Amino acid sequence: MPKSFLLAMAFLAAGASTAAAQCEDRVGQGTGQTRDAALRAAYEAALKTPDERLLKAWIAAGQKVGEAPGHTVRKLTSNCSAGGAGQICRIAVTLCRN
Repeated sequence: MPKSFLLAMAFLAAGASTAAAQCEDRVGQGTGQTRDAALRAAYEAALKTPDERLLKAWIAAGQKVGEAPGHTVRKLTSNCSAGGAGQICRIAVTLCRN
């Protein structure tokens, strides 16, 4: 194989591992009187840990579940059930820094 091809493949592999390192899985749980309120609370909990700057940017951007300023949201899953103050939701999300 040509040396340039091997070098290109090594570069792509290094880029893939760097991109993967910029993603992280987060989870959160929240309660609310409605399903929407509980989902927002759970998503807020997921964004808050470990860096509150992301949470503050999310609040300023309108508090939409599934959005994270400066990040790409992947693999967003949620599970809600009756309980607590009305609904309890758990959320799992993968956030990748842009």
